[in-house]
Amino acid sequence: MEEIVLCQDISLKGAHQELFNFSDSSYLVINDLRKEILGLNEIKKPLKVHLCVNWHGLLEVILWTDKPASSFVLRVLKNAGIDEKEIKEFKDTDTLTFFHWLYYGRRFKILRKLCHMAKNIVEEKVRGVRFELHLIAEENSRIVASTL
Repeated sequence: MEEIVLCQDISLKGAHQELFNFSDSSYLVINDLRKEILGLNEIKKPLKVHLCVNWHGLLEVILWTDKPASSFVLRVLKNAGIDEKEIKEFKDTDTLTFFHWLYYGRRFKILRKLCHMAKNIVEEKVRGVRFELHLIAEENSRIVASTL
């Protein structure tokens, strides 16, 4: 089974490569996340894809849009197990604030649940391809949550 890594940008590639030691030829830095994911439907051989995304990319996959609204992110967080009382103050905030709140609040279980949500979505959209998803914090270029 061939294994490739799709990365939103070059810094995410470095974070993944540091941990997994794949060869440079295994990595593809992509511009259009959803288009590249759907393009995998054209590949007819067994494939495993590591998808390396930042917070915005994770939301883009879960909500399948490149402009996730705070109201939709709130709904996703509730589905991941966050109590509505905890997030009511975030009603009209920037979506990156949610990541900082989860990451610095050490809510890694929720971040992992979100990774699994995204994995399930891409595996539904691309049948026959096995995905692993890695959420990478841009602040320190480290994998902070994963489906592994």
